[in-house]
Amino acid sequence: MIIDKQTFGTKLKGLFLQARENLQKKETGRTDFNFSRKEYGFYVDDKIKVKLGLGQFGVPAFIPWMGFLGPQQAPQEGIYPVILCYLKQHSIIVTYGISATRKPSKNWGTIFDKNGNSPQTIGAYFKSRSIEVENPDYNNCFIYSIYSDSLIDSDISNIYNDVDNMLDIYRKTLGISPSIIDPMSVVTSQDKQKNNQHGFSIDSIINSILSTGLIYSPTLIKRLAYSLM
Repeated sequence: MIIDKQTFGTKLKGLFLQARENLQKKETGRTDFNFSRKEYGFYVDDKIKVKLGLGQFGVPAFIPWMGFLGPQQAPQEGIYPVILCYLKQHSIIVTYGISATRKPSKNWGTIFDKNGNSPQTIGAYFKSRSIEVENPDYNNCFIYSIYSDSLIDSDISNIYNDVDNMLDIYRKTLGISPSIIDPMSVVTSQDKQKNNQHGFSIDSIINSILSTGLIYSPTLIKRLAYSLM
């Protein structure tokens, strides 16, 4: 995975804590839900985008998620690795995501769980334990690995490594290759000339934003900076 483990952990923990807070509010009849992290995107590389889902239309999701979306793949129609936070079941599940809204045009092919066995669906997993879940949309997704949600507060290394492995499978399934973008590759000689004319450094702006752990396209940062001049 190209995104570093610290950034990944920060975003996953932020998603989980905000979702937990919304669930607690819902259970006590409150409606002042927090959706500040709702489905905002960042990138693993130039081909795979990450989206976070906390709910929609003012209603918190029963199962918040972090999905890794390749080209022409979407939660509504596609396949994608996804981390599902089953809050009431205190479970974090790394899965082979399959859209429930519309049948995807691609399929995962031959897949295995973390231990190299034939994977179980989420629906079958919970049914075998006589556990009911509020939202059946993910019941047909296949489990790669499953953890207690207490892991969020300790060490996310296993989840990080699992997603890394799944992304390798995903890229092969979609026929794409990872690409690492040098942030400074977008800074041209014309940019450097503008820097001198206007007394600021686009290099510094790009590096400052990326150093916070926020994942934005360097080209987008450059365009935004010049639009404000």
